[in-house]
Amino acid sequence: MEYRILIVDDNEPAINIMIDMLLTLGISNVTKASHGKSALAKTQFQKFDMIICDLNMPIMNGLEFFQNATQGELINNTPFLMVSAENEKSEIIKALSSGISDYLVKPFSHAMFAAKVKKLLNLSTDIPWSADLALGNEILDNDHKYLVTLVNTINLAIDCNISLDDLMAYASLLEAHCKNHFQREEDLMVKIGSPGLVQHRADHEALLNHIREMCGNIKSKRSLEEFKESIPFIELMSGWILKDILDHDKKLKEYFIKVNRSNS
Repeated sequence: MEYRILIVDDNEPAINIMIDMLLTLGISNVTKASHGKSALAKTQFQKFDMIICDLNMPIMNGLEFFQNATQGELINNTPFLMVSAENEKSEIIKALSSGISDYLVKPFSHAMFAAKVKKLLNLSTDIPWSADLALGNEILDNDHKYLVTLVNTINLAIDCNISLDDLMAYASLLEAHCKNHFQREEDLMVKIGSPGLVQHRADHEALLNHIREMCGNIKSKRSLEEFKESIPFIELMSGWILKDILDHDKKLKEYFIKVNRSNS
């Protein structure tokens, strides 16, 4: 399902940051509005699956937009996430009592934002494997399937509140698999003479560093809850896996297939 999201904020850089965060969740259909009045007009012509709206904006603020859109039956039952630097408890209660779905105080972490979005959209955190992701190369396809399985397992383990020691074991397994997989993929890219090898190798190293950082964070935390707020790991991995396979590897699919045949 392709989710349609409306982001209402008078701060363009803030909108762009949220768009980047949504992309890691596989959500790319985003409409922007710089104030409530503009957003109100957009809801008259398009239905959205979720609205993310700043509270304090010129012309029409977020609460006024929500009230007008609700009264006009434009956004009935649409998940509405209010974001704001306003952290006074009375203001948060006022917003929540008006009927909005949830409230997120700025600045927020990637992990906190993703958790709110996934909750409101009832998103599964699993990365689905489908035939569209297959490259026709047995080595890479098996590597990618196992990588997806590992990330989904770690995600489930976090949701089930397992111990940090058990989480560390999964994370170490992921690091070892990624290191071996990246080397196998790079060796194949050398074999087919891929022009994108240098950049892809750099991307691999960057991701390995993120995984190592995650392992370090697990060791340094006193509880799983404390770890959850440290690194948006699942979103990072999910976004990377899909981007890597669809944006890069699929472009080399015909070459990977040839290498696979030559090795059979």
